[in-house]
Amino acid sequence: SQPLSTTPHTTTTHTTTPHTSPHMSDPSLLDLTMSESSLLDLPGEQGPAATLGTARFYPAKQLQQENIPDAAKLIKKIIEFNALVTPAHRLTDSELHHFEKIAKKTSEGTALVADDMVLVTKLLAWPADHIFPCIDLVRSINKAFPHFIPLSDKIRIAHSNARKPCVPCARVSLRFMVDITAQHPQDCLDRYLDVVSPLMDNLNTTDKKFVCQSLSKILFNMTVLNSDVSTARHILDSISNLLEYMSREITEEKDRSLPEFHGLVATGNLITQHTDLTPFVHRPIIVKLTNAQLDKTRISANDILANLS
Repeated sequence: SQPLSTTPHTTTTHTTTPHTSPHMSDPSLLDLTMSESSLLDLPGEQGPAATLGTARFYPAKQLQQENIPDAAKLIKKIIEFNALVTPAHRLTDSELHHFEKIAKKTSEGTALVADDMVLVTKLLAWPADHIFPCIDLVRSINKAFPHFIPLSDKIRIAHSNARKPCVPCARVSLRFMVDITAQHPQDCLDRYLDVVSPLMDNLNTTDKKFVCQSLSKILFNMTVLNSDVSTARHILDSISNLLEYMSREITEEKDRSLPEFHGLVATGNLITQHTDLTPFVHRPIIVKLTNAQLDKTRISANDILANLS
């Protein structure tokens, strides 16, 4: 595992302040309404949009994020796994105490220091079957201090763990990428083919439902800011592939309803920015979603079809 930089990241990006919600720290809540607990406001206007017919849910100027990991559960899981990893990876009693202080400092918003990141780097060297709570610790740190860990380190951690043969590891890594694209949308958009596009390889895994939920949020975040038409076309193709995959592979509509809605709004964002992309929208999947059970999915699909005519 490469050491994490201990110099705070200072690159100026489109970072935002999340709405406060009593449910923000509860990872068991699944937001099906795009409520304030899962959205970040994007400051400022993003330039004039192309003229389309009236749509109720797009263009959207808010960013998707994941909930904050539960600190108590995180501490409990790392203590549990610490007893299972090999002696070479195991934390000593003093290191374990140090870890608990890091987790508590993060939840309280107390600033971290260089020695804290040295211990986090050791945790990130844990084997694939046990590393996922360590990635959640990094997510917690990143939530509390968005610029403390350099963006390049965040992306490296998420990418290197997203395709490991461990379902929780991949799941947490993709959640981390949702947070990264919410905090650094322009950076990720500028490097879409390197940063975001490879994540589509996570399809065709056993964790279909949660992979699709995270990918839909990541792609959604890539459509909130204006992009050049070439990048927008790549994003549109990824969204179409995701929508088709969910329709084919996830049989229970309730398990795909929210990511389908995110995909439709993201599609609406793109064709609002670039009307010349409308011929490249995959019409059959949009037509199919006009019969969705979820009202806002059905409405969004019909709005997109009206704008493709």
